[in-house]
Amino acid sequence: MTLPTKTMAVRLFEYGGPEKLVYAEYDLPPLGERDVLVKNLAASVSRWDVKYRAGDLARYQIPGRAPFPLPQQLGREAAGEVVAVGRAVTRHRPGDRVIGVTHPEDPAAIETARGLGNLSRNIAIPGHQAFGSYAQYLVRDERMWLPLPSDVDLEQAGFLELFLQHRRRQAPLVIRARAFTVEEHHANGGRCPDGDDGQRDRDDSGVSQARHFPIIYQTS
Repeated sequence: MTLPTKTMAVRLFEYGGPEKLVYAEYDLPPLGERDVLVKNLAASVSRWDVKYRAGDLARYQIPGRAPFPLPQQLGREAAGEVVAVGRAVTRHRPGDRVIGVTHPEDPAAIETARGLGNLSRNIAIPGHQAFGSYAQYLVRDERMWLPLPSDVDLEQAGFLELFLQHRRRQAPLVIRARAFTVEEHHANGGRCPDGDDGQRDRDDSGVSQARHFPIIYQTS
């Protein structure tokens, strides 16, 4: 089997509006001995992606962590199928369904000991310091992928993972996938991972208001 060496992807080279997103073919990094090559089948566009694209980043820079780079490949969530693995990989094998880890933790970091592992300074988070999921194929360390049971829908997994992996988030969520649309509902006024308060999405009756985001689908 010949492995892909290139991927179609959307990348950002300068801050601005949606017109700054460049869809083109790019080189894939070589598959390292602990890397996993995944065909990305579902990814979402989050509020964070919009902020990054616009350059609204200063208040999110954690002291001691690498800055947010350009060019960047946005996208925090990904769900897909393993195409190939490096020779030292033990957690995954070709054909496995997986989702990306959105909040990787450094087990040796003081932040992890305090229960805030998602703020670990020595971690390159996809869509933050590392390339994100706006791509047809993704190459990442095996620890950056989690197994996905066969009875879990790929699209739903891709949309839910950011919130399920965020340890501080307590608000129940209902996310309903439609063709080219995600509806995200913040219940009980919970706080989102990027610090925005879900309460502002509620009307006077206390019913959460849906916000719609486009979905990027990879079908080939």
